[in-house]
Amino acid sequence: MGMAVIAGIGLGLQVLGGLSQAHGQAKALDEQAKINEQNAALAEAEGTELMRRGALQEYQLRGQGGQILGAQKTAYGASGVVGNVGSAADVEFGSRLALEMDAAALRFGAENERYAKRVEAWNYRRGAASAKSAAAMAVPAGLVGAGGTLLTGMSQVNWGGKNK
Repeated sequence: MGMAVIAGIGLGLQVLGGLSQAHGQAKALDEQAKINEQNAALAEAEGTELMRRGALQEYQLRGQGGQILGAQKTAYGASGVVGNVGSAADVEFGSRLALEMDAAALRFGAENERYAKRVEAWNYRRGAASAKSAAAMAVPAGLVGAGGTLLTGMSQVNWGGKNK
């Protein structure tokens, strides 16, 4: 009967090891979920910062454009050209159009970057949800595995009765 006791102790240790591993896996998955949530929040914040930076660049561009338009009008006025008709008006229109196109490009670029960060945040949140789900299943799966190990091991131990 001594061998059966030793086998039973070994079997018990296997079961405990499996349960401990399941708990460790659940804890690691919970931590991964927290990290993913933090990364999602960072990605959202980065997207907001990119939009703010894009708005600042657009503001600066418009200021520079206003200076250029003012310099053009001053130059036309100093040379005696009427600024609101003919080719002077065409040049001003072209300058304003270029300014608006540049501003729209900056705005579009910032919006695209923010969208990319939102997608990144969404992906992190999906990863967090997946990790939470796996963590919730790790312990029950460990219990089932431990039960299977116990039953299999018990069936293989000679408990002092007749040999198989």
